[in-house]
Amino acid sequence: MTLRDFLKLTRRRLGTILVCTLLGAVAAAGLLLASPTTYSAQATAYVRVAMPQSPTGGNDSGAYAAAAQLASQKVKAFVSVFASQSVAENVIKELRLDTTPADLANQVTASNAPNSLTIVVSATGNSPEQARKIADAVVTESAAQVKSLEGANSPVEVVMMAPASLSEISKTPSPIKYLGVGVLAGLASIFHGWLLGGGSAAVSSN
Repeated sequence: MTLRDFLKLTRRRLGTILVCTLLGAVAAAGLLLASPTTYSAQATAYVRVAMPQSPTGGNDSGAYAAAAQLASQKVKAFVSVFASQSVAENVIKELRLDTTPADLANQVTASNAPNSLTIVVSATGNSPEQARKIADAVVTESAAQVKSLEGANSPVEVVMMAPASLSEISKTPSPIKYLGVGVLAGLASIFHGWLLGGGSAAVSSN
C-alpha cells in the first residue's frame, strides 16, 4: 500500500476511525474511574551538625571539616529511619489516620542524593492535603526519632528544609496518559487490520 492509497483509505474510513478512537477513549475513561486515585507530595529534610566554637568565638576549620564528614555519614544511616514503621506509628497518632504502621510505611519513601545532606521524603495519600500532611509529619517525627537515638547531647539533628507545601502534587493514575493510550490503542487496532491486507483489498476494489 502506497502513501496515496493509505490516505484514500483513511478518508473513506473516517467514520470507523472516529468510532474506534471514541471507543478507546471511553475504555480508558472507564479504567481510569475504576482505578483508585492517589496523590504524592514531597518534603525535604536536612541533616546538620552543630560545631563547637573556638576560644576566640569563631568556627575552627578543622571542626567544620569534621562536622561535614560526620553529617555525610549520618545522613545515609538516617534514611531508613524515615521509612520505618516506628515513625509511621507516630505519624498515624499525630494525624489520626485510619491505617496501620506497615501500610503507611509502604506509602512513604525516603532517599538521599549522592554528595548531599538532604533526605527527600515522598508520601502518598487519598488527597493532596493528606499527602502533604503525611510527608511533613514524617520529617517531624523522624527528627524526633533521630534525636532520641542520637541522645540529647548529640550535635547531629534533622531539620525541615522544604515542607511539602512547596512541592508539586502528582496524581496517579494520570488522566491524560490513560486517555492518550486509549486513543492510540483504538487507532492501532484499525491500522493493524489494514496492514494485514484489508486496506489493500479495499483500495483495489475501487
